[in-house]
Amino acid sequence: MLYLIAGIGVAPFGLTKDGLGNHFAVNHLAHFLLVDGLLPKMIETSKQKAATGDDTERWSTRIVAESSELHRASPSDVKCESVEEFSHEIDPTKLYGRSKLLE
Repeated sequence: MLYLIAGIGVAPFGLTKDGLGNHFAVNHLAHFLLVDGLLPKMIETSKQKAATGDDTERWSTRIVAESSELHRASPSDVKCESVEEFSHEIDPTKLYGRSKLLE
């Protein structure tokens, strides 16, 4: 099982070396990178478990993405129209909330 729950909490704004907001990059984009790297192994594992004939094992390979109730603290004007929207400083709670809104 792969749980996508890690990330930056309520913390000050910062930029990655690529110029992206740190909350957006870590709490949202990093999950895609992690899944992309692990997906071939998860598919292989799933096929091996399916071959056992055990229904419990057959459906046990999963990817679970959890968010947070703090998504409610995101700004009301989130549009997701450009990367620039996620690359400027706002309140730390709103930064975290917005990143969780996208999950």
